[in-house]
Amino acid sequence: EDGQRYEKKFAQISEAINRKLWDAAEGFYYDYSVSDQCLSKVETVASFLPLYAGVCNENQAKSLVRWLEDPNTFGKEFPIPCISAKHETYGTDMWRGPVWLNYNYLIISGLEDYGYREAADRIRRKTLENVNKCYERTGALFEFYDPDNRCEPWSLNRKGPVVEPYDIRIRYQSIRDYGWSCTVVVDMLQTMLHGSGCRK
Repeated sequence: EDGQRYEKKFAQISEAINRKLWDAAEGFYYDYSVSDQCLSKVETVASFLPLYAGVCNENQAKSLVRWLEDPNTFGKEFPIPCISAKHETYGTDMWRGPVWLNYNYLIISGLEDYGYREAADRIRRKTLENVNKCYERTGALFEFYDPDNRCEPWSLNRKGPVVEPYDIRIRYQSIRDYGWSCTVVVDMLQTMLHGSGCRK
């Protein structure tokens, strides 16, 4: 009975997501403004989470993969920026461009569920390569990263102006040795080396 109830709830939520958040013309999911009763046309990393949730149909998944691979939107040197690179606010502030590894992890898992193994492997490999290069320079894993690889993580904005030179005693910027960054890096390495991570 519990299983049937949750399956019904999943079907209802999936239907609502695809009815209210999917824009067929753009081939993308958007946030919905309750007050304005319309889609908020800002392309963000959250728009790929329906892959992880398993609510997309095959055409929707294919469209999301195109967005992920486009270098003008999310297919950056260090994928996946938290906001599309073509958006006017794209930059170095924590939720206006930087890469969050926990989102990459969820999106990679969703891509694998939909059979886009090559795309998932490419994002995983590029994520690990970029994290490793940064680790070799800094000796730390960070909360978020520059998708264009122009700035060290500690020089990215985090709720206010950057302090130069970086001094953690004055204020945090991108936090070093951050919990979920460390966890997903270990899981991605495990998957790459042995073909099985935590989700399997």
